[in-house]
Amino acid sequence: MLKQLIKKVMAFTANKIIVGNKIQPTNINVLASENDLTLQELELLLGILKDTTLKGHQIEVFYNLIIKIQNQYIKQNNS
Repeated sequence: MLKQLIKKVMAFTANKIIVGNKIQPTNINVLASENDLTLQELELLLGILKDTTLKGHQIEVFYNLIIKIQNQYIKQNNS
């Protein structure tokens, strides 16, 4: 029973699933889409980030984060 459970768990982390002699690729994009932020969540994050106070060493990382969030917001808003 433990071996069957391990095989089922490992199937979720593998790049492919072997059923009998057939290899079935897994769809990794399904998990990524479940974690995408909604338009409302993106607006909330951008609003919070707008009023954030930073220290000098945080500016570059903060700037890159805002660009990524804005790009995702624009992409979703145009869809």
